[in-house]
Amino acid sequence: MDGIRRRDVILGILSTVITGICIFFGCFYRPLLFLAPVSLVLYWYLDKTRLRCPHCGGFINLDTLLYASAHPCHCRKCGEKIVIRP
Repeated sequence: MDGIRRRDVILGILSTVITGICIFFGCFYRPLLFLAPVSLVLYWYLDKTRLRCPHCGGFINLDTLLYASAHPCHCRKCGEKIVIRP
């Protein structure tokens, strides 16, 4: 794997936003509380499989990945450059 796909970064961001919206509006409309764990599990799966450093498999924050899509950024664990593919 040469890098991390931009699509995976966007899916991670969307799943965290959907989780927050479902929890907030779930206080007023209960069925939305049942959708929050689904998006949380989607983010967990993306984080464990696709949102890792392609060189060492180390954890990378979602905001760092978003920053790395437009700027040069390096892994904190191994020091290799993080490449965000289109």
